[in-house]
Amino acid sequence: RYTRIDGNEHFHGLSGDWQILLRPLALVGLLAAYYFEDQNYYGADVMYVTSASSKTGIGVGLMIKNQSPAIKVIGITSPGKTDYVADLGVYDEVIDYDNLTDLKKPPRYCLI
Repeated sequence: RYTRIDGNEHFHGLSGDWQILLRPLALVGLLAAYYFEDQNYYGADVMYVTSASSKTGIGVGLMIKNQSPAIKVIGITSPGKTDYVADLGVYDEVIDYDNLTDLKKPPRYCLI
């Protein structure tokens, strides 16, 4: 759905720029997290979020942590972004794609 923002007081200045960028991605993260919650996380104890540095990945990880703190959320990202992603505080753990061979898969996990 498209909405005209000319003259809309909620979309002026930088606030409007940020909303235009982040609102759709936050909604995707929220809907994905609700979907997994409705599916009881497919019985998983651990959720692996790929592209963990992306806005959508961050949104999904944050929403899952807020909805279901008992679920461990692990972000997977590129080696150059691991510090950035870890500093976000969204994920319980952050690993990079180069170290996936060291990954210890729990008995019940889900990769998104």
